[in-house]
Amino acid sequence: MSEQVTIYGDERNRSEAFQMMLNKAPARGDVKSQTLAGKEVKYMPIGLVEKTLDEMYNGLWQITDIRHTVTLNAIAVELTLQVYHPTAKLWLSRAGVGAIKVQLNKDAQSMDVTQIKADAIQKGLPAAKAMAVKNAAQTLGVVFGRDLNRDTNDEFIYLSEQ
Repeated sequence: MSEQVTIYGDERNRSEAFQMMLNKAPARGDVKSQTLAGKEVKYMPIGLVEKTLDEMYNGLWQITDIRHTVTLNAIAVELTLQVYHPTAKLWLSRAGVGAIKVQLNKDAQSMDVTQIKADAIQKGLPAAKAMAVKNAAQTLGVVFGRDLNRDTNDEFIYLSEQ
């Protein structure tokens, strides 16, 4: 849980300027798409999300509290992404979740655990973790892909504009 911080004057201006950077849309070339269940879904690759975390937070970010669950047909990951806010000078925490279907051998029934591919967990667990990191990062700002698959984008109104 983050502590309450009161920001005054120049500090508030720097904090607001940083928030404005977080709420810029990602570059068009940074957004990829894929078809899932017949619908086009936009996303940002994990490498780009990690690079943006490095740039925005000067490399001061970490993943903690990683938990995973393997069920009959899915791998789920929960984690906490922590970033050191450069103007507020404190660590912020964001929860993230991700899940991926367990890969089965060709023509296998969806719940047949005897048909799980030999490397399904080895491939699926990092993929679910990447999804969880991206999910947590999206809560930090639009630059991490927050609004990519939303029908509407809420306009952020800064204190200086009110």
